[in-house]
Amino acid sequence: MSGNYLERLRISIDIENQTRKDQINPTISLGLNDEFYSHYTVTNDFDTYSFDAIVYTVGTQTVSLKIHELEQDSWRIGQIYLRDLRIHGLSVGLCMYNSIYYPVSHPKDITELKSTLCLGNRGIWEYKFETPVYEGDEWRIGLV
Repeated sequence: MSGNYLERLRISIDIENQTRKDQINPTISLGLNDEFYSHYTVTNDFDTYSFDAIVYTVGTQTVSLKIHELEQDSWRIGQIYLRDLRIHGLSVGLCMYNSIYYPVSHPKDITELKSTLCLGNRGIWEYKFETPVYEGDEWRIGLV
């Protein structure tokens, strides 16, 4: 593809919060290509978190979800489950398992977990996809 490329994408992720009531709810950031656009505290049992991003390059893009380290009692963050990821309104479905999670301070010193959608540690979860994403009135292509 030649010339300038610009695509505005809405990215949404559904999260199920499995934290027990006596635990601290995690604080997360969502972003694309190492730039975080939205920051949330996950308090509801189930919710959708979204952000808009502009993509300027053709090729591989990376969606990131970061669970932040807390100043105190960070070990009390419970588990969250990633239930769905939608890019430009289209669910990536089972391709969501083509992801990598980089936990911080894993009990078994694991630095990378593939196909993980249950996050119980601080760290960064990443999902890669290709652009461009084309769409018409009744079709969308280019996400997987």
